[in-house]
Amino acid sequence: MPRQPLRIESRHIARRAAWGFAAFGLLSASGTPAEPGDFVAQLSCQPRVGKGRVLCEATLHVGSGRLTWADAIVVTTPTFASTLRDRVGIRTASQREDDRIVLPFALVAQSTGTGEVTAKARAVWCRTASPPNNPPQEICTSLSQLVSATVQVSNAEAPR
Repeated sequence: MPRQPLRIESRHIARRAAWGFAAFGLLSASGTPAEPGDFVAQLSCQPRVGKGRVLCEATLHVGSGRLTWADAIVVTTPTFASTLRDRVGIRTASQREDDRIVLPFALVAQSTGTGEVTAKARAVWCRTASPPNNPPQEICTSLSQLVSATVQVSNAEAPR
């Protein structure tokens, strides 16, 4: 028996679209901004003397609400260094508070030099909103920011 072609009636599409817009309207009409103006991501790396492991960390912070998830993806490294892991997630966080997460990672320096490491810090930020005539609800938004830091590996100091 041949299969019948799929028939989609315009009234079903219109109904689904109306429900989708209504749900989006509930999430958007929260009375709070859709994007946090106080999301800060920072990247720092410790200077190193001689070849070896360079310790870095990405710090993500929001001024209100809470961070429920975060990771950092290393995008670029200097030519003299490479990553041990390209992505670090929340399970490896060295510090985790509602409004602050610190994600440590390491580079391996094969030689000396100075250069930039760049990472994409990503997070999910949640806050409680109280739409008019509705009970409070939690609204979550994904965030991302490119951050960079200087990687400095100098020659080993001569013994005295």
